[in-house]
Amino acid sequence: MTDVPYDSFTFGRHNSLTDWGIRVIKYDTLTPAKRPRKIAIPRRSGMYDLGADCWEERTVRIECVLERRISRSELRAIAGALSRKDRLRLWDEPDTYYIGEMYDPAEITDYFDEAMREFTLSFVCEPFAYGRTVTLPLSSGENTIPYGGTANAPCLIVLRNTSAAEVANLTITAVKRSE
Repeated sequence: MTDVPYDSFTFGRHNSLTDWGIRVIKYDTLTPAKRPRKIAIPRRSGMYDLGADCWEERTVRIECVLERRISRSELRAIAGALSRKDRLRLWDEPDTYYIGEMYDPAEITDYFDEAMREFTLSFVCEPFAYGRTVTLPLSSGENTIPYGGTANAPCLIVLRNTSAAEVANLTITAVKRSE
């Protein structure tokens, strides 16, 4: 679990509140849009549904209030830090993160004397949130790896031999989680 201060987000190694003085309100969707797989058949009403099992990207929209008085140059430095693809972690989901980046520019509202600025960031993210990496020692026989996700996800297995002995006759069998 990573600590993310309340009403903030962390993008890469920068936290919006502690590093930049940006307090946020987040808008998300319950799920990303499902990608339809349908075919229109001539002289038939409706569409033939081939079954949708893939998801579109998700947009996480973040309303930002810059509470510190900073120069335009410092604001450009913040924009530079936000201009790549990286991990997006939100204060209300400390155990998960999204992989996202911004494509659209944010329009900035400057208040009197540059005492406060407001803008909206729209991160286009991979469809689902990622959880922590599970690291387990393997033992002989069946090894159950807990999966707390809600969507099918690819599995990455990395085996490291931490002993001096050679490994022989290693067999890995993947069993799909039952619903």
